[in-house]
Order: sequence, then structure tokens, then C-alpha cells
Amino acid sequence: MDSKEDSLKFDRIIDTCASPIAVDHCKALSEDEIKAHSQILYQGIICASLILTRPLGKAYLTYITDETIPFTTIIEMSTLVDSAVEFNGKHLVYLPKYLPVDDPLFAAADEVIEARFIAGLVRMFPDLKRSEILAFKISRTRHVVAVATQNYTSKLPSMATSVPGLYIINSAHIVNASLSVDETVNLANTGAEYFLAQEAGV
Repeated sequence: MDSKEDSLKFDRIIDTCASPIAVDHCKALSEDEIKAHSQILYQGIICASLILTRPLGKAYLTYITDETIPFTTIIEMSTLVDSAVEFNGKHLVYLPKYLPVDDPLFAAADEVIEARFIAGLVRMFPDLKRSEILAFKISRTRHVVAVATQNYTSKLPSMATSVPGLYIINSAHIVNASLSVDETVNLANTGAEYFLAQEAGV
């Protein structure tokens, strides 16, 4: 691609990246805005996706409070559908682990995480055989959930910025609720309404 084509111009931009990432590429923000976005604490996630030949159980969600287990939830997606139809008889399972953004596990090799997670899964399901795990994939994202701290809403940056036409709207703006599909859709609707009102000068 020609270098001239690498640069695009827009009248309005809504940046939906996590605040520390938005700050990193929005260099024209004010010092106060940079400070406000940079002070938002985040948790990241390491999530394993498994394809199994068999179900683990009958529950969609299993929350885990035992800190010796290396993941925090078992999500059996195939309990919600007819696995014979949707997954060709296989079973889809997610094993998420929420972590601080600087946790060293983010830098661990996939093989290390896989060994830990499978060992934890076998502790919970001793009859699970390695041959029943057809696929095991790891994903990592360092900035997923903003952590609500004391006086969080009073320190939360506005969706509009000091840069004309630039808005930053991300999961940090989900307050008094947990991050979920419903709350993400609600934020999208709220953010769109806010954007349109700002542009209309309301």
C-alpha cells in the first residue's frame, strides 16, 4: 500500500480502545485527560478454548472459588444448544482467568498455560482423559475490565475529549454493572446518544 494511502482523515472519531491504549495513540489529549485515562486500573484475561469429545457437566457456568485452580470459571457453551447440530457432536468449553495487566502469566508460553489449565481441569473432573481434548487454544488480552476504585465515577473521563471531533468511549464507562454483552450493548446505545447530542449541541 502506498504510504499516502496509509493515512486517512475523518471529521469525527469514536475511539473504543481501553483507556491506556487510547492515550497511547491520541497524543493531542490534554495532560488532565492523559492522567485521568492512565489512572484507570484494568484487569486482563487469559482464556483457553477447548473442543472436547464429551461434556464436562450439565451447567453453563461454573464459578470457581478455589484459588489453587488456575482459571476462575468453566463456561460450557455447548450446554446452551444441541451439540449434535451446532458442534457436530463435539463440546465447546471456555476457561477464563482474570489477571492484573502486569501478571507474568501473560508472558508464559502457551504450553505452560495449557499444562496448568488441563491439570486444574483434571482435578475437577478426574475421569477426563487427555485424548478427549481435541483442541486447546489460548487467547490473551491485557485490558478488558476497568476496576472500579474509590470515587470512580467522579474521576472517570468524559466521553468527549478536548480534541475536536474525538470521543473515547470504552468499557471503563460501564459503571454500576459488570462487563457483559448486555452492558456492552447498553454502552453502545448510551454512547451513540451522547455523541449525537454533543454533535447537535444539546
